[in-house]
Amino acid sequence: MVKRKKKVKYLIFGFSLIILSLSIVIYKHYSNYYENKLEENKIEIFFENSKKENKKNDVITINNFKSNENYIAIIEIPKISLKKGLYNINSNLNDVNKNIQILKESTMPNEENSNLILASHSGNSRKSYFKNINKLENKDLIYIYYNNIIYTYKVVDKYEIEKTGYAVIKENTNKKVLTLITCKINTNKQIVIVSELIDEKSY
Repeated sequence: MVKRKKKVKYLIFGFSLIILSLSIVIYKHYSNYYENKLEENKIEIFFENSKKENKKNDVITINNFKSNENYIAIIEIPKISLKKGLYNINSNLNDVNKNIQILKESTMPNEENSNLILASHSGNSRKSYFKNINKLENKDLIYIYYNNIIYTYKVVDKYEIEKTGYAVIKENTNKKVLTLITCKINTNKQIVIVSELIDEKSY
């Protein structure tokens, strides 16, 4: 009788673990689906708003997904299959723990001799948008969509710096530059990718 009770307890415990595991998997799947769909919708809204003369920061309500803040730009890196929106530099969503962050030292691509500096996490979390930028090499292309212009950049340099809380970046004051920064996993280093503008045109 006692053995039977123990077996029942073990069965209940095992069944509970299975249900818990399935619940976690389902939650992660739905969460990823929701985040991916929301990202697609926000990018769609960005391009729709780009066509309008008088842009408004409307609440996004495509396919029943909502967001109270629109993107001001899009970064696209075909080699690593990254296409992600960027928030205004003063937005509370412009945070490396929430999105790809535009650093305050940046100047936007429409400014003369600009340097748009973007930072994001590497690693395996959902917010690790720059986890694959170490794969970028010279001549790879990066696109920034901003103010109805597509800015095409070509990677020209890749180097590492010590992770000190401050990033010392090589400056080129004669060209428009895009700089990407992320941490190198399991080290006290940061990877810096520098690209230079090679083309800009309306989209």
